[in-house]
Amino acid sequence: MQGSKLYVASHQTVRSDMSVVTAKPGFTSSLNRSYAIFFNMIAIHTGMKLSDNEQCLVMETLGTRRLRKRQYFVQEGDICRHLGFIIRGAARTYSINQKGQETILYFSTENNWLGDNDSFRNNRPCSYHIEAIEDTDLLIGNRQGLDTLRTAIPAIRMFMDYDHSRQLAFSHLRINTALSMNAEERYADLLSNWPEYSRRFSQNMIASFLGIQPETLSRIRKNWRGC
Repeated sequence: MQGSKLYVASHQTVRSDMSVVTAKPGFTSSLNRSYAIFFNMIAIHTGMKLSDNEQCLVMETLGTRRLRKRQYFVQEGDICRHLGFIIRGAARTYSINQKGQETILYFSTENNWLGDNDSFRNNRPCSYHIEAIEDTDLLIGNRQGLDTLRTAIPAIRMFMDYDHSRQLAFSHLRINTALSMNAEERYADLLSNWPEYSRRFSQNMIASFLGIQPETLSRIRKNWRGC
């Protein structure tokens, strides 16, 4: 790695300390699948297929990283130096108040970007913890690399702008849900909009996401099953 650049070839990967190493031959097909998934999602959301040259630039610029379950992507107070695109796995973004109570702001799953955009763009300390809650495979880039891709490839710019707009809409929805819905209504909203969360994540995490106690969520679930 040279300076702060993260230009990583498709046969290389990134350790948790962000150092670049050459991948073993057995990883090559897995790496190619990761990039193929990324290219497919760009095509789905922008209607634009990357050219061969554009695909090569992406593979030269974005590296890969694997987070183990309960490993941090970034911690509160640190600068978010990279953004990741989730190929497989899930993470949570959460805060801890002065009483030690956790509040999950949102979950991130496959085909979504991961990171603190404010910290990443403005070089400010991260306000939250971002932690893998499953073993998670990512494509990862630093600011210089992603800015290069945004400038050189219109589809990348459109794809990232789409994700930013979606995150803003989600934040507004979360605020509205917290202010206008009771516990039962929040749970119903979750089942309507993110039914996979209730199957994939623990009751304690779902309760933290909804802003209620686990005991309250247990009671609500029992009432739903009894209906």
